[in-house]
Amino acid sequence: MRAKLVNASGQMKEVKVGYSWTTFFFGYLIPLFRGDMRNFWIAFGISCVCDAANVIIPGIPVIIHVIYNIAYLAPQYNKLYTKFLVRKGYRAASDADVQALRSKGYPVGEFAAAETNEE
Repeated sequence: MRAKLVNASGQMKEVKVGYSWTTFFFGYLIPLFRGDMRNFWIAFGISCVCDAANVIIPGIPVIIHVIYNIAYLAPQYNKLYTKFLVRKGYRAASDADVQALRSKGYPVGEFAAAETNEE
């Protein structure tokens, strides 16, 4: 499922709603590709800590890293990215997009549909 977000200057972004399969397979690289540097550095930092800890305690940090990607990052990343766009000024392009966001439990109050004032 997808939703369209638009900012005040008319730029539109289409965001995926729900589980992020690309994040499941590619991990912390997806925030980097999308320009979401805050979440990239958080995920990259966790990855580095787990990799460094793996030298001390082989195996267990790798399991923690995989669980982090599968249980937290992949299910939550599309919501985190959508919130990132909202902080940058994007809003849902239509009521249908608000419904798509609402259907997956996104906090809809933040995504009120953008008003178009054409004169």
